[in-house]
Amino acid sequence: MKSSGFKPGVVISNRLLDMVAKVGFLEQARKLFDEMRERDNFSWTAMISGYVRYDKPLEALELYRTMQISEKSISNKFTVSSALAAASVIQCLRLGKEIHGYITRTGLDSDEVVWSALSDMYGKCGNINEARRIFDKMVDRDVVSWTAMIGRYFEEGRREEGFV
Repeated sequence: MKSSGFKPGVVISNRLLDMVAKVGFLEQARKLFDEMRERDNFSWTAMISGYVRYDKPLEALELYRTMQISEKSISNKFTVSSALAAASVIQCLRLGKEIHGYITRTGLDSDEVVWSALSDMYGKCGNINEARRIFDKMVDRDVVSWTAMIGRYFEEGRREEGFV
């Protein structure tokens, strides 16, 4: 009989980790994370996004790098979007470009969530032209992506371009 891959222990641990991280108990969440026997993309993303949500971008990026180097897990669209958000907070364009390269190499660049995170990262890191290039490639732009792009133009003092 072939296994479905469903592992109740991992699922329960992930749910608990996600809840603890979402309410901001990051030390407890990290303890849970470190004690997990098995981790999957959801585990990593819950912890990374928790760090981003509670203004700990360096911790998020350190964990993301650990995931990329030492684990067999492969990032998904939510993981890379969280890592891009962390790079945006510290306005580290070099790191954002590294993540963008990974996204391109792994084929994650076909998802609107990723495109939106990339556009946001480039805009927040001061590369409005690249943010716009990525924005223009997006097929399904929503209110959030439009507002973010217009906001970047306003921040750059390029108000007229924000309405084109």
